[in-house]
Amino acid sequence: MNVYIGIDKVLISFSENDTVSIVQNENVGFALDKNKMVCGVIVSGMLEHEKNILEEALK
Repeated sequence: MNVYIGIDKVLISFSENDTVSIVQNENVGFALDKNKMVCGVIVSGMLEHEKNILEEALK
């Protein structure tokens, strides 16, 4: 599993497969691979203190 923290988005990738599409629902997107299997989750609109909590939890 890899976690990428951006300015206002967080990507949690739990597969080596490439993302070919994203199904978006409000602030949560589900990354799908070529087999239409979920290979990651994208959370947008995160506040700074929420990202800080996530960063601390991942240490």
